[in-house]
Amino acid sequence: MSAVKSGEDGASPVPEPRRPRTRSPRHAGALPAGLVTFVMADIEGSTRLFHQLGDDYPALLERYRALLRRVCRRHRGLAFETDGDALLAAFADAGDAVAACLGAQRELTGPRWRGPVRVRARMGVHTGVATPVGTGYVALAVHQVARICAGAHGGQVLLSEAATDAAAGHLPRGAELAVLGSFRLRGFPAAVRLAQLHHPDLRADFPPPRGLGDIAPVLPTPLTSFVGRARELDVLSARIAGQRLVTVVGPGGSGKTRLALEAARRQESRGIPAVLVELAGTSDPALLPAQVATALGVALSVGDPLAALGDALRDRQLLLLLDNCEHLLDAAALLAATLLAQCPHLQVLATSRQPLGVLGESVMPCEPLEVEGADSDAARLFLDRARLAVPGLAEPSPEDLELVRRLCAELDGLPLALELAAATLQTLPLAELVTRLGDRFAVLGQGLRGVPERQRTLAATIRWSVDRLPPAELAVFTAVSVFAGGFSVDAVDAVAGPELGSGGDTLTPLRALADKSLLQVDHGAGRYRMLETLRQYADTLLDDAGRRRLRDRQVAFLVGLTERIEPTLRTRHAAPGWRRLDAERLNVRAAFAHALATGQGEGALRIAAAVSWWWYRRGQVGEGRRWVADALAAAPEAPAAVRVRALLGDALLAYLAGDVAAVRARVEEVVAQAPDEAGEALALALVLRAYLRALLGETDAVADFEVDAARAVAAAERSGVGWVRAEIAMTRGQFARVAGDAEAALRHLDESEAIAVEQGHTWGAGSALYVRAKVLLALGRAPEAVQAAAAAVSSALADDDATGILAVLLTGAGAATASGSPRQGAVILGAIETLSRRVGYDPLLMDPVDGQAYAAATRAALPSAEYDAASAEGRGLDLLGACAVLIDLASAVRSEQAAGTTERRGS
Repeated sequence: MSAVKSGEDGASPVPEPRRPRTRSPRHAGALPAGLVTFVMADIEGSTRLFHQLGDDYPALLERYRALLRRVCRRHRGLAFETDGDALLAAFADAGDAVAACLGAQRELTGPRWRGPVRVRARMGVHTGVATPVGTGYVALAVHQVARICAGAHGGQVLLSEAATDAAAGHLPRGAELAVLGSFRLRGFPAAVRLAQLHHPDLRADFPPPRGLGDIAPVLPTPLTSFVGRARELDVLSARIAGQRLVTVVGPGGSGKTRLALEAARRQESRGIPAVLVELAGTSDPALLPAQVATALGVALSVGDPLAALGDALRDRQLLLLLDNCEHLLDAAALLAATLLAQCPHLQVLATSRQPLGVLGESVMPCEPLEVEGADSDAARLFLDRARLAVPGLAEPSPEDLELVRRLCAELDGLPLALELAAATLQTLPLAELVTRLGDRFAVLGQGLRGVPERQRTLAATIRWSVDRLPPAELAVFTAVSVFAGGFSVDAVDAVAGPELGSGGDTLTPLRALADKSLLQVDHGAGRYRMLETLRQYADTLLDDAGRRRLRDRQVAFLVGLTERIEPTLRTRHAAPGWRRLDAERLNVRAAFAHALATGQGEGALRIAAAVSWWWYRRGQVGEGRRWVADALAAAPEAPAAVRVRALLGDALLAYLAGDVAAVRARVEEVVAQAPDEAGEALALALVLRAYLRALLGETDAVADFEVDAARAVAAAERSGVGWVRAEIAMTRGQFARVAGDAEAALRHLDESEAIAVEQGHTWGAGSALYVRAKVLLALGRAPEAVQAAAAAVSSALADDDATGILAVLLTGAGAATASGSPRQGAVILGAIETLSRRVGYDPLLMDPVDGQAYAAATRAALPSAEYDAASAEGRGLDLLGACAVLIDLASAVRSEQAAGTTERRGS
């Protein structure tokens, strides 16, 4: 846990200029606006106290409320809302809010408390942008502070990261903020880092926060203890503290990854977040930025991925752990050097078999474990793992300890070799194990293909373990080496099953391999994974013909799998398909590359066609378009139904990239070439062609569309695809809008949304809301347009659709301006400017007519200085923060409309 202190040894901090408040109350009782710090407090065990005190409880509650109000006023805050025993207060200054929490907790536990029993209050603090509405606020920040308060224990004060940053340098004397970790708040997609207020007058030892999601998983949690390497861990931690790039260098199996992970965990405990990027399954250097982006949760689509990564990380404090860089050395060096130059708060910790060779790199050798003595690090590691396999070794005899010493020496103290050896004790006595190791090294120390000299002892260890496998287990072990990204049982059945003969059972060998630590099991995902070192060794056991046979089966399996999943992705049954495609990402890439390399162009094209919507939704525009182009070139004789599906996929990706010419060319190819059995592709191509023309404001396309729409409906009916009707209706709405018939447009959009909801096509429902916002804007019904845009952006958030969010936000900015809130519109446009660079997608390219008009109207509605200030504020927001501006505005608009309705009714 890390701490932010107010001063050394409890002394007052060095005076700093007070930061200007966003807006101080102009008179007593005025609610602050702008950047507001909220405090929520409630009583722990209030129901128990109510039953205990009976009629005396109301008086106790009033004393408690009066105390909190008094303390808030003393520290320039205002308690403005109560609900039961909960109280909400607002402060213009985060330091004042923390001081109020400290003061309240002191009084509740001190001699001045006059209640019949002690009250234990739990408190949450959060800072966010908020504007008063009536006598209170309607803001996401209020919901967030309520969730934070609910996680606290009686007597505890929890602060969000935003509140911690806002209060930095303005804490009360003797106070400090200790970071607890990142947690998920119910209803909020992003994890929030929480800190606890520490002070000599407050209790400090609380259990983990209550009722919050688990600490956000960033670094994997090991299943075994970390043994030995105490000095190396201290040295590595010191290197990380003093250097921005540290590379742990050593041979395969020497424990580089585990040592680096332990050092990264130390950084996490100090409040510095760490993210692991596993590179073992990535073979193409060009995909390295995408792999890093996936681990960070950053979407990259169009543009320079490395520049987009730099933008995403520019202001973040982070330790980036790049694991297994040796096969991507140049790409990893370029990535590390570029990001470190652009991101002043970033540190990189790498593991590799050789240094990256970057200027300023600190190289940390990871040597084998010490083997001398029965209590050496190597012996302690072996015995620790051996006790897991054979509990009877809890108290080894002197003879056993001597055997262990010999075994460690034979295996050169390499951790992976020791762990594999320990696992074999379930079936082989220790004495026999030690005896056999000597012969194996002599045999396996020579002649292994592609294994450097430094790896031969490790290879001997792996070979010795694998050599004892029964034929069925050995067949499965070598077969699953074709999977780069983990695998499930159905994939093993398809690829390895034929190796076992007719009726061969793959599940039993799989379980046996997992028991012998040759496979790892992810029970939550229902998948298996092989360590990369083992996978590479298993590959050396295959000859060229065998490897080709297995990879051909993998291509066939993934063709079938992706084509089964693809029709479900726009239905209510989509979630399992999205999860499966995400899990198969590396295997899809490997199969696609093999298909192209071995002349299986049709297989590559079928995969590309089936995953094009996945590419679209996940923002993999550049990768997807390259693959489609390569596959189309490799499969000129593929069936027309397959080619048009791939062409349509490329059209969709080109649309996302703003490549209008490519979209038009591709959809015309689909319309011209689509056979009857490709009705779904034809229908979507007709709709996309029309939608694009409507988006560009081509009024002459209105008459053409009804002909195309009838053809699209017929094609969709032939294919039995109901959700296409939702997109047809949405496009009718667009054309009705272009024709000036806004009421007809709204009717069509009602129909589109209803069909999409019926079909479970959530993306379609959100798209209908997006177009509705545009129509309402054209009608001059700006407040309703704000609400439609807010509903659309909420739908896009739920779908994890970063590009869709940006498209809706652009329309939301126009709606905000038209509704009389141009400042919020400018904030949103500023956010889009930054976020579009991070995502690699510019919504102004996809929406060139309306989008440009919305942006111009917003800029014209404000003086230049005000626009620039609001835009600068927006550039500091993340995706969720930008959405919150629009959602908060919609809430305010609803409140104003409700108030106006009440006034009219009362008049």
